[in-house]
Amino acid sequence: SDPLLSRYSVIVLDEAHERTLATDVLMGLLMEVLPKRTKGSRGGELKVVVMSATLDADKFRRYFHDAPLLKVPGRTFPVEVFYTAKPERNYVEAAVRTTLQIHQFEGPGDILVFLTGEQEIEQACEELRQSAAEMGKD
Repeated sequence: SDPLLSRYSVIVLDEAHERTLATDVLMGLLMEVLPKRTKGSRGGELKVVVMSATLDADKFRRYFHDAPLLKVPGRTFPVEVFYTAKPERNYVEAAVRTTLQIHQFEGPGDILVFLTGEQEIEQACEELRQSAAEMGKD
């Protein structure tokens, strides 16, 4: 019902190097839509951001008609990765537990947790909020 994707002003394709069927179809669709989504068109100009840490940037740049290329330097801060010693039955619960342990016993810094979907993210956030509230009572 919206073939020109007029509800969107920017589309971000992350991990584009993975080349799944879905991303390949989306890129083909975008090649059809982009010429029709100029500044004066319904929905305005459509911008596409293609991101990847290991991408053959020139190949994608050529595919999108010599689009501008922005290179961002790699990590600019140290990263420490934590894994569980053995597989967990409930990985969301394990992620919350591990996050709390890192918060309590490691030095100051940020914690990034990867989960598979919105429901799990919401569940983890709620459990972390509850745990933080309980910590504040001590």
